[in-house]
Amino acid sequence: MGTTLGVTHQMGGTAFVYVEPISGAMHGRSEGFASLLAYTVAHKRGDILLPYPAHTEAGIMRPAWDEHDLASISHGSVRFMPMQAALMRAKIAAGCQPSASW
Repeated sequence: MGTTLGVTHQMGGTAFVYVEPISGAMHGRSEGFASLLAYTVAHKRGDILLPYPAHTEAGIMRPAWDEHDLASISHGSVRFMPMQAALMRAKIAAGCQPSASW
């Protein structure tokens, strides 16, 4: 549903999300498309922000989602693991600090 290029897990990268695989995963249903798109974007952000290895056995960072995951996504019940969320918040907060030269 997407790919991430240039990821060093320290310096970031570029993420791409593809609409066609997301639409295909929804089997032509329009309901749930926006949720799956949002979760795919969230997963790609995790690929960029989290240290290696970013993928986990459960949650948003599973390397591949199955039908059970897609059903959970449509109900909004898939999350980052608590440690992943904390790591991403810290990395974002550190990147948002004004530089000393300002």
